[in-house]
Amino acid sequence: MLNVEDISLEGRHAPLFTETSFSVDRGELLMLRAPVRDERTALSLVISGRMKPSSGTLTLDGDSTIQALRSRAALIDAPGVNEPEFHLRVRALVSETLALIPGPPWRLAHTAPWLREHGFYEDRHEWVDILPPARRLELLTALALTDPNIELLVVDSPHRHGGPDQDWVDVLQNLCDSDRKPAIVSIVRALPEGWTGLTASAPTPSSPKSSDEEEE
Repeated sequence: MLNVEDISLEGRHAPLFTETSFSVDRGELLMLRAPVRDERTALSLVISGRMKPSSGTLTLDGDSTIQALRSRAALIDAPGVNEPEFHLRVRALVSETLALIPGPPWRLAHTAPWLREHGFYEDRHEWVDILPPARRLELLTALALTDPNIELLVVDSPHRHGGPDQDWVDVLQNLCDSDRKPAIVSIVRALPEGWTGLTASAPTPSSPKSSDEEEE
C-alpha cells in the first residue's frame, strides 16, 4: 500500500502544491484531482519518487525511502518529462524502453516478441502520437509493467489526449483487475463523469497561476 501524508512541494517563487494526503493499495485506482497542469506534473514526480517532497511522507509497504519508491513506481506520460517524443514510431519506443529496464542481459525482452505478446505488432509502424488515446495509454502502461519490480503506476493527465474519459478509465481499471494488480494514481484536472471510486484532491496554492487558463 502507498500511504501519502501531507506532502507539499515548494517551487522557486511559490508552492507547486500544498498538503496532500491519500492511500491506495494494490489493485486499486485512485483519481487525484489537481486543476493546474504544473501542479499535476509536480505531484506525479513526487508520488513516483522522482522528486523529494518539501514536507510530508510517502510510504510504500512500510518503506519510506525515496529509493524504494522510485524503483517500484512508474511515471506514465508526464508532459515535458517522459512523454514519448512526437517523432517516435511504436517499434522504436518499445525498443528504447525495453533497453532501459534494469536487470541481467539474459532477461531483457526483445522488441518483436514483446510487440506480438502484448498485441502491438500491427501497430509497430505507427507514430506514437497518432495512436488513439486509450491505445497509447495501453502501450505506455504495458511497457512500464514489463519491469517486474513495478507495483505502482502514476499517470499524469490522461485526459489531455482527448476522447471519452471512460476509455482511459477502462484501461486503468483493467490493469487493476489484472494478475499484476498494480496500485494506480491517475492525476486529473477533474474527476471523470460518473466516477465513484477512490478520490483525493490536491489543494491548489493561491497564486496568479491557480487558474487553468493554460490547460490543454
